[in-house]
Amino acid sequence: MDMDHLDISDISMVPKMRGLSRVTINDLMKDEETESINFDGYLDVMFLRVIASGYDKQTNYNVKQYRKGNKSTAHETPYTRLMMFKVMNPRECHKLFYVMEAENQNKHLWSHNTALRDNGSITIGRVLRMVKPQPIDNILRDGIPSIVTTDAFVSMKDPDPINMVQIPIKTNIQGDDLEAFSLNKCTVRVVDSTPEETGCAGFFCDKQRIHEAKLYRQGCGCYCWSDRKNNMVLDHKLRIYHKESGTKIYCSSYTSIRFSSLYQNRPFSASVRRRELDRTTQFFELKKCVDDCIQLINNNGGFTVVGWYKRGMVNDRVILSATEGADERVKRMFSTEVTQVDSGKLHIHPCLITPSNTTFSNKASVLRSRLDSMKFDTSNLGNFYAEE
Repeated sequence: MDMDHLDISDISMVPKMRGLSRVTINDLMKDEETESINFDGYLDVMFLRVIASGYDKQTNYNVKQYRKGNKSTAHETPYTRLMMFKVMNPRECHKLFYVMEAENQNKHLWSHNTALRDNGSITIGRVLRMVKPQPIDNILRDGIPSIVTTDAFVSMKDPDPINMVQIPIKTNIQGDDLEAFSLNKCTVRVVDSTPEETGCAGFFCDKQRIHEAKLYRQGCGCYCWSDRKNNMVLDHKLRIYHKESGTKIYCSSYTSIRFSSLYQNRPFSASVRRRELDRTTQFFELKKCVDDCIQLINNNGGFTVVGWYKRGMVNDRVILSATEGADERVKRMFSTEVTQVDSGKLHIHPCLITPSNTTFSNKASVLRSRLDSMKFDTSNLGNFYAEE
């Protein structure tokens, strides 16, 4: 195991991890009663998504689970947070899994990383090491396994984006299957930007999924908020193009503190109000900074884009039309399952958009200095309405 990839903050966990070996999702799917499973293993993963429970039981408060093997009874399990991860192992880098944080499972995920979890070091796109993952017993909807561990995550140094294994988007993916993708040297175009208040003053959720969380009356997913942090972020419409594969992605809403740091020198302060950026002079200055900074990155290696995608299912309109006005006997012939067909549209969800060129992460480099000089200075905001 390569100890050099551990952050200095995790140095105390190095002795604890000696003797661990890398395991795969396939290893964890084995039947522990008939096959040998390594319980002293680890998975290197990337954090892609967090879903918080809703405010009432009608808004995704429960997640339906399906037992594998002969235990096929379906049941619902209340959860606090549902987190999606992408496997970093090159052999399984297209695979996704969930970690469900609930009253009786995965209670110690951040016991060694509380500060990093709350200060923005651990957020969407962060690479973590999952220590001693247990054999998989549950498959959630969309066929994604749920993994349990009794240990804490270990924060890793992020790999160079340009060296990440490329995972193309499969246009022939079927039904409700979910897979991860990773594309290097993409061109990103910001079509439009709108300031939005999110109801979140934390870092863990990266201020992503703001409209979805509001629609389903969910929390943002953060553990801790700061009174000194603003809940505002720019919401972008993006066009992403990967020349090598010809992949085109249109994203109607993308919000991210990490992405914002590419064109802002720091997050908005707590005193900034949305109307201060409502088609004002400062808004157009910010928009120009967005365009200039993104173009600089496009011209110097482009972006690495990581996320997940699915095709999804739609109702078969022919069968639905055939059952309209029919008696109960005919309706029973067409169950819910047979009225669902594969959607003709892929639903692609970028989670991490970061420069492919590692020079941008080197604060001493000329290219990084040039980018920093082009960023919008947020200290120019928050004064006009200070009396409110």
